[in-house]
Amino acid sequence: MGIILVLTAKTAWEYQLDANFCSGQFVLFRMRKMELKRMRKRILRMWMKMKVVMRMKMEMRMDKSRMDMQKNDLQRRKRMKWIQRDRRQKTDLQLESSLLIFSVPSIPPPPFQPVLALSISLWLHTVSDEERLEMLSNREDSSFLPT
Repeated sequence: MGIILVLTAKTAWEYQLDANFCSGQFVLFRMRKMELKRMRKRILRMWMKMKVVMRMKMEMRMDKSRMDMQKNDLQRRKRMKWIQRDRRQKTDLQLESSLLIFSVPSIPPPPFQPVLALSISLWLHTVSDEERLEMLSNREDSSFLPT
């Protein structure tokens, strides 16, 4: 109702000015609205571009990290392979040693054989004193015969 009162109170010329002013305001408002729309679209495009670029960068980074991860996995697998091989060898050695310990009593002792040192000392009794001294000195020098 206030709008109607304003319209009736104005003259035609004032109304025309007011109409131009309103249309000018409308045009400005419309221009501002279009500009805002354009800016919004532009910002959206820039954001989308940025998003695409960021995604590409991330994918590149991921590819690099994926390659690194694959390389690390390969190295880890190799390391694990070596570790498992070492463990197997250790357990095999432990098993062999434990089997030897357990299997010793079950094996009958070999027939009596004279000890090598005893046979050498017996043989030395048959040799003359000079030769024996010479052999003993040679043995001390070379020290290859067991004592």
